Amino acid sequence: MKEQPTRPPQSQRDDLDIVAELFYRQYDILFHLTAQMLAATTLDDKLSLVLDAITSELGYSHAALALLDHDTGVLQVRMAIGFPDDSDISQMILPGKFASTVEPTNAARRPLWIQRSNGGQDASFLDAVKSPTDLLALPLFGGRWLYTT
Repeated sequence: MKEQPTRPPQSQRDDLDIVAELFYRQYDILFHLTAQMLAATTLDDKLSLVLDAITSELGYSHAALALLDHDTGVLQVRMAIGFPDDSDISQMILPGKFASTVEPTNAARRPLWIQRSNGGQDASFLDAVKSPTDLLALPLFGGRWLYTT
């Protein structure tokens, strides 16, 4: 009888090493991004650095950054990358309430999925930005440099 070679089971330590490496890589990306942003002088330069990190360092195919106008409560896209027409998305005003939010102002405070399966404004928004996939919206909290003047 011929024995089949078997692969030894992976140890839990190997899994922990993989997770630790991932956390280290993410920390390293954020550390370098922070250093670059401290040297950037304009808001557009800072936003561009964030978009570059999201796409090239973290591997996402497309990303957009929206800023909240505290006077009007409007959430407006300031910069985008990786969409079929980035310039069409820039300056787009985001709906006040996606189906995945509980309250209209939630989009400015918590991460949320913008999903085509939710229908309504979610699907309309994904169609407007020509996104073939659902999108994850993450809020940025960064202090005064995020305000437009």
